Amino acid sequence: MRLMASNVENYFYHGFFVFLLITVVTCSIIATRLMRSSFNNRSIYLFNLFFYLGVIGFAWLWIQDLLDLTPSFRSGVVIYMISMTLLQLSIYNHDEPSRFNKIIIAHGAIFSVFVLLTQNINQLALVEACFTLSVLPALIYYTTKRAVCKKNIGNTVLSMAQCILLLVPISQLSIITHEHNLATLYSLTVIAHATVFVMTGLGLITTLLVDEKKRYLELSLKDPLTGLYNRRGLQFITEQQQLFSPSQTSSLFACVVDIDYFKRINDSYGHDGGDLVLEVFSDLLEKDQQYRLTYVGTNNFDYGVALGNELKKFTNKENNQVCIQSGHSTTPNLNKRIEGVRYALSGQKDKRLSGENGWSEFDRCPLYSLGKREVSLGQLDKLLNLENPPLFLAVAGFAQFNSNYANVIAKHKQRIANQEVVIVSADTEQMQLEVLQQGLSSANIGQNPFEMGRLSAELMYQYLTKGERPAKSHYYLDFHYCQQSNAGTCTVNH
Repeated sequence: MRLMASNVENYFYHGFFVFLLITVVTCSIIATRLMRSSFNNRSIYLFNLFFYLGVIGFAWLWIQDLLDLTPSFRSGVVIYMISMTLLQLSIYNHDEPSRFNKIIIAHGAIFSVFVLLTQNINQLALVEACFTLSVLPALIYYTTKRAVCKKNIGNTVLSMAQCILLLVPISQLSIITHEHNLATLYSLTVIAHATVFVMTGLGLITTLLVDEKKRYLELSLKDPLTGLYNRRGLQFITEQQQLFSPSQTSSLFACVVDIDYFKRINDSYGHDGGDLVLEVFSDLLEKDQQYRLTYVGTNNFDYGVALGNELKKFTNKENNQVCIQSGHSTTPNLNKRIEGVRYALSGQKDKRLSGENGWSEFDRCPLYSLGKREVSLGQLDKLLNLENPPLFLAVAGFAQFNSNYANVIAKHKQRIANQEVVIVSADTEQMQLEVLQQGLSSANIGQNPFEMGRLSAELMYQYLTKGERPAKSHYYLDFHYCQQSNAGTCTVNH
């Protein structure tokens, strides 16, 4: 019976190693095929080295056991440290080159030297435990953060694998305090590392495949030169907007921008010159900003600050509730304005107001209308019909762009006059100034397009005629501040 049990145990043990090696080789083959796809070569190359080294490490352990050789624990731990260093480099360089590569390599090299200086198994286990505890917290944080931000399930598997591996050094430190637990220590280390190794491989491959799928989707929807949506991308956007539309009668507006005489540019400067013009014109690539003399326009964060400061003029209460209305939660310029509003009211910009400086945000706000005028006005009307409505601040004037705004808000005119209802809105279009004059808005703050055009032309003239480059890279302009008393003159340019 003992002999049979021993044989079963050996079969299980060797079967485990065979399964492990097959899994590792499979992961390596997949990684190699990914590397040939020219997608993120740097990360996948390191990822491949991690797997190949894993194959060598586990195969060496298996060979030692098959041939009844004296186990070489130092070599196994060194291989483990090198493979963990490669894993770190692979993960941290996945999105972009990491600036900590030299520190990571030096860290692994120093601990490998310590391994070679150890005198017994307890010291070796202690060094390995210290190495693992110094590496894993940052890896767990990074992979968890990426799992949340990138919504990539592969990073979730990676994070789980590192959490499991974190338990190994804790167990090792407990075991080495006892004298006769070498077999337990060896078995725990091998099995735990093997399990984590397989999970890490699956997690890395899943991460790469998910990212590659997203990349190919983006390539199919956007022009690789400019980053602008192509025909398929525009169809995709149209379908998405139709899903958001409350009814089939909703309209979708599009603006088409064309470059005049573009063929003449290609004929004169070749297709490379034409490509350069397209890149600069799209204004999406950071590296092409050298071709822009300067920026003249609005700083959206400052715009939000101006709106927030204006809102404070209409209340003298110690505690106030505000409801912010925007277009879409993913619109960068409107999100910057929301940050500016929060900063003006509370001194912080990164989270919803919750009592800082006496300001809090109304439940379910900010309101997002997707830029639809009917939805925007409906949201505002429902809010003002409350017995004690919050102060209302719109970072874009969608509600007031609705031609029915005056008819809907007219019933609140007296409450606006008494400052029981406060409406502060971005933009100062003529139709907005008309309802402001009627007392159907508290204040409007708008951009200054006249000054944008004047200053841009002046700077360009100075450059073309005198060769004088603009003194600043950005010229952020002030705003038009409009209330009922000056609604007829607040946007007049002198």
